[in-house]
Amino acid sequence: MASDKYVCNLKPELQKKALDELSEKPEWRDRDIQALRDLVKSHKGLTCPTDDAFLLRFLRARKFDYDRALQLIINYYTIRAENKDIIKELTPKAVKHILDSCVSIILPKKDKLGRAIFYLRPAKWDPDKFSLFEILRVNIMNLEMAIMEEENQINGMVLVINSSEMTWNHVKNFERGYAKIMMGIIQDAFPMRFKGMHVVNEPSFFSYLFAIIKPFMKEKLASRLNFYGSDLKLLEETFGKENLPEELGGELPPGDDLAKEWQTKMESKAAVFEELKNYKIELTHEITDKKSDENVNFLTGTYRKLNVD
Repeated sequence: MASDKYVCNLKPELQKKALDELSEKPEWRDRDIQALRDLVKSHKGLTCPTDDAFLLRFLRARKFDYDRALQLIINYYTIRAENKDIIKELTPKAVKHILDSCVSIILPKKDKLGRAIFYLRPAKWDPDKFSLFEILRVNIMNLEMAIMEEENQINGMVLVINSSEMTWNHVKNFERGYAKIMMGIIQDAFPMRFKGMHVVNEPSFFSYLFAIIKPFMKEKLASRLNFYGSDLKLLEETFGKENLPEELGGELPPGDDLAKEWQTKMESKAAVFEELKNYKIELTHEITDKKSDENVNFLTGTYRKLNVD
């Protein structure tokens, strides 16, 4: 990636928020980036971008603590290396069939607090056509797209899960391994501030699905979990009607139309995703055996589907 020096173009209110919440001091920013760069370069086996913009994402995500920012970078690459048979070919071309299904996107507008909205529609997943691990690849690419925007690095992201039209077949085919990797990425292996999960239109059997996911959720994320049932009015009050898709009572176009626009946007970043494939970490006993302060729960062993009739 380019090594251009970072130039701050953030609005004054975002600069203040970065200072107050993330300890980002403009007069120390260059020093902090260089300190993390030195740590990265000294880490044997780690090959990753060292440009200002890339490193700044990780510093912001860990409130400018150098050591924790480095550990987050290590986690970011380690979870991919340990699951390289799953997290592979993260390019728009390779996941086109998943993008076509419109399962998950980033909505074009932020919520009332300026946070990016990751919109997930599980019912769009056809278990007979592709696995959850293929959806995982698209989810990671969605995160990569979102983190390119500086505003999202500071304000963070919320997840909205529209469970409308989910069936028992989705639950039966839900894979525990998917939940473990996805929660590991969200909580410990990606430089995004995750500010909440909001579930709407959940069916009566959603509790079975949640029982699989919950063991992998840390207390902090679990405390930010909200269930709305069919109360779209409450959802509107939380997010703003102007920021939600049509099927959730919002003023944006339907999710399928938004997904097509998102796919076009992602395809325009094909070169960026190709370049990201060049970076990696070499796994060592020190990395795989270490119990980091980030407490990452990486996936090991086989991948089980929910065993129900």
